[in-house]
Amino acid sequence: MLDPTIASSDHASALASRIRDAQTSLSENDRAIAATILRDPFVAAFSTAEQVARASGVSKAAVARFGMRLGYAGYTELRQNLRNRWLERGDFDRSVAREPAAGPAVEQASASSPARKILATRLAQDIGSLTRLVEQLDPPGFARCAELLARPNAIIHVLGERRGYPLAAHALLLLRWVDCDARLFRPGELGLRLALAAIEPRHVVLAFALRRYPRVTGVALEHARERGAVSMLITDSINCPFVRLADQVLVCDSAGSLLIDSSIPAMFCIEALCDLILHLSPERVETYVRRVHERTRAADFDDADVTAEVLRRPTLRSVASVDTTKVGEDLIRCRGRFR
Repeated sequence: MLDPTIASSDHASALASRIRDAQTSLSENDRAIAATILRDPFVAAFSTAEQVARASGVSKAAVARFGMRLGYAGYTELRQNLRNRWLERGDFDRSVAREPAAGPAVEQASASSPARKILATRLAQDIGSLTRLVEQLDPPGFARCAELLARPNAIIHVLGERRGYPLAAHALLLLRWVDCDARLFRPGELGLRLALAAIEPRHVVLAFALRRYPRVTGVALEHARERGAVSMLITDSINCPFVRLADQVLVCDSAGSLLIDSSIPAMFCIEALCDLILHLSPERVETYVRRVHERTRAADFDDADVTAEVLRRPTLRSVASVDTTKVGEDLIRCRGRFR
């Protein structure tokens, strides 16, 4: 039997009611899945079928059948039902909020206060956007983007206007640390003509275009195509007017009910691309980062112990015997100290 205190939880009362009604027909696998979902409905609302299956010790197919047994079209509809409930309530699950008791002021704070609603809504929207991104992204296409950026001697022009500018600046920093020749596209400083003139055949143009899609981004992508450069667009909608101009497109949807759109999906995307570049060229990146640190000892006061430990240990490994996973883990662990 399911734990009655969990099954009657208000965190997912509609779902709990369906589970109670179907208890006599639930299999052992169904009961395990139900317990997993009801134990933490907020997490379940933003988990894939594979993740729920893994947590329940069952197969992905069993999770899909569980959703249908409860009257949903499948697990996707069940999950959407849970998400809608959280968005409507604007509520935090206690396991996510982790708020300590802080006296009467906290106890009197209403769960429907504006701050709580905004925080919960933004959290739910970002988790939902990231989940959709990972589920819908084409892995071969994503890998192709990383390969283009990691190509030896490739010159990368990073472009972002308005909301895309901080993303472009962050991408520039990360790409340089993984030994990519990245340059910020600066029409504001050089003027548009000189900025465009720097784009040559076989260069890569990495553009960020978020609503409201600045026209200069389209101009740069069109020029890149004319010059024979490779263009890559990270945008928040397949309806972006510049999609047709790019050779590679990564859509990082961030639609939601809040007036300020989120840049987190696009940030996630460029960071994941740099993680993949690390995986593709670990020896080259490690050699480059070591060289940078050896040549900039004047900055050692700002160095972290973990960075020094990783980068200054003797390198005795050959390319043939290098442990790609270990190098990637080491560099990723200290990556935060490069920023």
